[in-house]
Amino acid sequence: MKSLVFLVLACAGCAVTPAGLSRQYEWYRAGTNVIGVVRHDIVPYVPAPWNGMVEGVLACAAAGLAAWNVHQQRQLREVKNGVLRSNPVKPNQT
Repeated sequence: MKSLVFLVLACAGCAVTPAGLSRQYEWYRAGTNVIGVVRHDIVPYVPAPWNGMVEGVLACAAAGLAAWNVHQQRQLREVKNGVLRSNPVKPNQT
């Protein structure tokens, strides 16, 4: 599961356009849906010693997706405000 999250993050990249951010959001939603389905439908059937480890992996994956969502929201706010970090800041020419 953890490798799936890293694969999603690697494929999505760091978008700076509304279309790219929309694509990233779809990847985020798919990731959270997968985690929810695994937690609800698969984890109850995992034997007791491994159950906690699977829950831990899912918690780490969810935390990674949450951090990625914070980054997406920051990028979306910057795109909406017209401020991009990729644009170099011009020094004061006084």
